[in-house]
Amino acid sequence: MTLPDALRPWAATLSTMDLDLATALGPLLKDLDEFINAATTTHPHRGEPDGFGGIGLRGEPERILVSEWALAEHFPHEFLRRAATGELLYTTPEFVEPHRKGQAAVLVDAGPDQLGAARLVQLAALIVLQRREPDLLLGVLGDEPGSWHPADLKRLLDARRAARPDQGDVRKWADTVDDLWLLSSPRLTSSRCLTTTESAWDDRGATAVRVELNGLTTELTLPGRRHGVRLLRGNLRTPPPDPKRTTTLRFPSFPGAEKVLLARGGTDRDLVVLRVVSGSQKIHRLPGRLLAAAQVDKRIVTLVEQDGVVRPHVIGNQIRAFNRLRVPAEELQIDPEQVAATGLAPLHLFGNSVLCRWNEDWNWWALEAGVPPRFTAFAVVAPGNHPADEPRTSRTPVLLGPPPLFATPEKDNRWRFDGHADIVLPEGARPLGLHLFEDNKPGIVFQEGLILRVRTAARTRTLTAWSGAPAVVHPMQPWVAAPRPDGRIEVGHLVTGQRIATMRGDA
Repeated sequence: MTLPDALRPWAATLSTMDLDLATALGPLLKDLDEFINAATTTHPHRGEPDGFGGIGLRGEPERILVSEWALAEHFPHEFLRRAATGELLYTTPEFVEPHRKGQAAVLVDAGPDQLGAARLVQLAALIVLQRREPDLLLGVLGDEPGSWHPADLKRLLDARRAARPDQGDVRKWADTVDDLWLLSSPRLTSSRCLTTTESAWDDRGATAVRVELNGLTTELTLPGRRHGVRLLRGNLRTPPPDPKRTTTLRFPSFPGAEKVLLARGGTDRDLVVLRVVSGSQKIHRLPGRLLAAAQVDKRIVTLVEQDGVVRPHVIGNQIRAFNRLRVPAEELQIDPEQVAATGLAPLHLFGNSVLCRWNEDWNWWALEAGVPPRFTAFAVVAPGNHPADEPRTSRTPVLLGPPPLFATPEKDNRWRFDGHADIVLPEGARPLGLHLFEDNKPGIVFQEGLILRVRTAARTRTLTAWSGAPAVVHPMQPWVAAPRPDGRIEVGHLVTGQRIATMRGDA
């Protein structure tokens, strides 16, 4: 980081922050340094006079350079102009510092009077004083008197105290050190007390402050709001971008009526969520083995296993009825490790119960707090018409599509519809979903091996673009999702074949 020449004196401290922050803080830093120099070099506290140390733009009239008085004699109007604009030159006196018995220390008021703009001045003052006193100590009013620490910007920015300190607190701290600087509001005093009050504002907050030290006063302009907020929050360095995290995507599923695709990630605790319409994707690391998951309205409900116990874990607004739901895995007749190595088990909410199923050959389980887990009479459970609706259920095997569409199985792979012609599937076909297709006629989406097809009563269509891997079909939308050889999972439209969204392992 290359600092402007004017900020080089404080390079050691400013190197801990981004260049834009250091540059934004620079004007306040430079003005405050000049003010502290002027206030301390004209004050007897700084030791015995020892001649002149240089030339400056501030001082008493008797220290105006002779050349300036010559200007006053021959060009009085120019002299007055320079006096009015602060351009007159003064000799700067030099003082011999008395020997100090101990280290210099800064005591800061971190109470409510010194939040915001005043804290920025404290930050700049600490940087200025650290250059003057390399072994500077820092203390915070409200802590145990005498508990000094090496001066550090982060310690200062982290200091927050709810109570307002009083003068008695200052005296207790002053007794523990020989050379004390106090940074506070005008409520408190000390032999060297830099006080800060806000003095100018715009519609977004303070833009300038008035500072006072040893009887001298000046007004200082604050950094812009964007940089000021970053400094106050302690965000001195922009963290390097995280290396792109990649994850393996496995076992996609459409868990309900929501327009969401879920998949397992690289471990048995990772859940990958793709919001199909917006394309936004997120990976959630769960507190146990992930067994089942579903998007329910605006929250994600999962079942996880930890230490042999299965319990709900909700991402989003919590569900009070599930707080005490705990079921030993053995009571569910499952091996959690085996379940976590396969696709996400389906899950639905039914009143205060969680309905889940671990195997397509079994009926659904009902899990409820305070009640032993039990098998239900439901052979099929599917989402309701809307995300907030309770699920639809059937005691006999049926194929449910978007309400009111459903089909019941008959002999010889025949599926019967209410008001539509039957559809017969090939031997060994695996039905994935039911939707309306051409001329608003129902069609069954199925796979033969890894070939994806749609069959209506009139014809069969092969979806070549979505074949080649185990696919899943959305229960309410005419969507299909299928893994790709490069690890992606794509979502497409069953009618148009158009790709709608992509789940990526490196997103």
